Amino acid sequence: MLLAACAVHLNGTIMKKLYGLLVCSLMAATASAHNLFPAQTDNGYTIRFWADDHWEEPDPQNVIGLTAYDVDKRVKVGYDYTSGTVIAEDGSVGLMTAEYDFGYFTFTADKHFHKPRTEVEGVIFDTRHIYKLGKGIFQWDEAYSKPVGMKIEVTPLHNPLKLKEGDKLKVLVTLDGKPYAGAEFEDQVGDIDGLTTDKDGIAEITLRTPQDGYEIIGASVKLPYQLENTQAQTLQLTGTLGFKPH
Repeated sequence: MLLAACAVHLNGTIMKKLYGLLVCSLMAATASAHNLFPAQTDNGYTIRFWADDHWEEPDPQNVIGLTAYDVDKRVKVGYDYTSGTVIAEDGSVGLMTAEYDFGYFTFTADKHFHKPRTEVEGVIFDTRHIYKLGKGIFQWDEAYSKPVGMKIEVTPLHNPLKLKEGDKLKVLVTLDGKPYAGAEFEDQVGDIDGLTTDKDGIAEITLRTPQDGYEIIGASVKLPYQLENTQAQTLQLTGTLGFKPH
């Protein structure tokens, strides 16, 4: 009886651990596989949104704002919240950033919902408010090897536009302007397993097969909300670097 009881207790402990790992892996896998960044097209500029394995149209009403730069000079840029059109009024844009509110996500044991917790029934394991902050580089200048001041930012430390599939790109990940250690990565192919930033916020990424010409590098961090938002216990930020080598 004692052996049987011990076995049941052990099995129960193992099952709880396995269940916890399952929930954690589910939440990690489903939360961050969307990357948003400004892009240059033949007709001007746009915002692109890569979602797992396909392109989605971003909701114009969730776009917080854009900034644009010509080397180290700000260029005036506007956004039409009705049509979703990006307008850069003057200058030559070499780099552009966009900020996007991806909304609330609620996680149960085996599902996730793009809804706040007040709209989800059952046991909830995590609630998140997710923001996407993206940067697109169209022309290279050494000034772009330094952060421009986004909340979370992925900065290439050398010219990414000359690289091709299989080449290595060294990047810096910053949070609030400071190097962030332990950031995890994904790209247009999927998660980049086993790669995180070092203590100086730096990682070296091997470029994989581009998607429609784009290399898309995303870095995510998850932070406690510290009672700043009653609808989410976690603040999740994804910083994305998007570019077309040429």
